[in-house]
Amino acid sequence: MLGWSSAVIQGTAPYNQEIYPVGGIERLDVTAYAHLDLSGGEVYEINIGAYATAVLSGGKINRLVTTQSAWQYVGQPPVPVWNPHVEMIIKDWDYNTTTKILNGIWGNDSLFNIQLVNVSGYSPTIDNIEFTIIPEPMTMVLLGLGGLLIRRK
Repeated sequence: MLGWSSAVIQGTAPYNQEIYPVGGIERLDVTAYAHLDLSGGEVYEINIGAYATAVLSGGKINRLVTTQSAWQYVGQPPVPVWNPHVEMIIKDWDYNTTTKILNGIWGNDSLFNIQLVNVSGYSPTIDNIEFTIIPEPMTMVLLGLGGLLIRRK
């Protein structure tokens, strides 16, 4: 994908590396201001670079690579501002800095386990991810009840 293009992927057949080319997507390159919305399906590797963006909210991703700076310099004098290119909409996550494995739970309660790949000369892939946490339904109920109780007092 390139040149201000966009794609919405909501599902694929299961990826099978042994019986090529059956199912899933082996490699998805998103570059040159393109945008990807992935909410399902199986992708072996996603590469995001050259001002491209992505919103990931489901599916099975084996590897994620970003070749972008996670920082943008603005103002005079220039000040670094965090500018991630990947948004992950999830319930929970954990990152192992040694193995560079990102584990977590998508919004539909399915688990993910993604190998983050760093490329020399660019920000680490984990720095290029903004996590949007979906609260548990019970948390929302408790917040609503708390608001009602505060209002009554």
